[in-house]
Amino acid sequence: MSKISGISYLHENPIGRLPILGVKPSVESGRWPAKAFKGEVIPFSANVFREGHDALGVELLLTAPNGKQQTHRLTPGTLGSDLWHTKVQLDEQGIWRFQIRAFADEYETWHHNASVKIAVGVDEELMMLEGIAVFTRAAAEKGRTAANAKLLVELAEKLSDTSRPAKDRLAEAETAAVLKAITAQPIRSLETLSDEYLINCERELAGSGAWYEFFPRSEGA
Repeated sequence: MSKISGISYLHENPIGRLPILGVKPSVESGRWPAKAFKGEVIPFSANVFREGHDALGVELLLTAPNGKQQTHRLTPGTLGSDLWHTKVQLDEQGIWRFQIRAFADEYETWHHNASVKIAVGVDEELMMLEGIAVFTRAAAEKGRTAANAKLLVELAEKLSDTSRPAKDRLAEAETAAVLKAITAQPIRSLETLSDEYLINCERELAGSGAWYEFFPRSEGA
């Protein structure tokens, strides 16, 4: 193999399917850690978008200095701004690490389309079939809890009951139990991760300390 043919043009961290831009907090695009102090409530945000009209989901993957991982859902900002944000209190001193995860929200996309079409009696059975496919596929995902998967399988069975009106079957996908399960483990596709960013969380006094210097030569100036 020649020297030229052995060159790899693959980036070690390629751009994902969904653009994630303007991640904050960050200093010089993550070149240095952002600063915080223990107990401070930190705003996290990013600009995330996609083509078309399908729904997006955005999450903060936060790792504490002790290695404990947290996941926080970001909420959309002003309509049309593509800004997503959340706030988290840092309760431990040390280096925190975080990434932003964007994904296509399969449940929200299906639910929106089904709600609009069933309300006017269009493509009712087609929307039920699409829902069955979404929930059946999600139930088989690796890493989904047994209880969560069981609920999704049962939901798919309810959607397939053609003896019931489509609007009643749609209501089965809107119950508190289903929404709780979907919130706990969203139905994701096209998952994309941002770069990793650091936050140096100092002791609590770093948020309120001050220093003073006195220069005798300036006295009376």
